[in-house]
Amino acid sequence: MSLLKKIAEKVVVEDHEKAYLGSISPYPGQKMWQLNMRTGQITEAVVEVYKSMDSITGKEVTKRKIIVEKERRYVAAINYANARKKFGKIILAEAYQQKIIQNAKSGKTNGES
Repeated sequence: MSLLKKIAEKVVVEDHEKAYLGSISPYPGQKMWQLNMRTGQITEAVVEVYKSMDSITGKEVTKRKIIVEKERRYVAAINYANARKKFGKIILAEAYQQKIIQNAKSGKTNGES
């Protein structure tokens, strides 16, 4: 079992249903990747492509939208290896943040274990 999967299992995931989570604009050549927080599996994200009318110019434009699933995290990266690095940083940051929150609830300071 990889370190990434072990840490991902410890991070408690909040379910966000139909909530705006932000936007990511990948650079040309990048793909969107998703991390399943329960299994630690990294896969390419499902992207929906559709046509829309631009409200200002009236021209038809192509839009892309990620199909967001529960308990997933998303990043833009060139390849699998870069996506894995980015997810590792995200998971460590979330785990550190949770530790701080848990310590604050229990009344511990940063120096205590």
